[in-house]
Amino acid sequence: MAETRKILILSANARCMEPIDSNTELTEIKNKLYHSACDEKFEMNVTPAVGYHQVGVDVWADKPQIVHFIGHGEQGGLILLDERNQDKPIPVSGEKFAALFKDANSVECILLNACYSEEQAEQIFKHVNVNCIIATAEKLISNEAAVRFAKEFYQKLCEGQDYDE
Repeated sequence: MAETRKILILSANARCMEPIDSNTELTEIKNKLYHSACDEKFEMNVTPAVGYHQVGVDVWADKPQIVHFIGHGEQGGLILLDERNQDKPIPVSGEKFAALFKDANSVECILLNACYSEEQAEQIFKHVNVNCIIATAEKLISNEAAVRFAKEFYQKLCEGQDYDE
């Protein structure tokens, strides 16, 4: 039996911003991962309402191979939540986000399912030794497109394709 790969899904959806359909995205991912074709290949952990410090804690504790971020992004960074005030969005630069992965040797792939994430991915790639970073090339991405991409990404992994494929 092949080794089970761990997926850590980090979700940040500040109530004061346009809602993200993270529940549908999570449901679609679960449907793909727990389908018979993918049986026992993946283990998924989810951290909803993630704040900056929690990202590092979860990456260190879970030792995932895949880190999947569901949230907002803007030109200044990915949007995480203030750990004391879940309504307050905090922009985190790619470089600062990358610092959370400093000792995360298990991470093979980081998936940033957020607007403006391409420029964040470039910064992360400069500071993190990871095989693959997937980001949104378009400045804005709809909920439907984000969900569709996540669903297809995990379907392809279940079929045995590599991250790059």
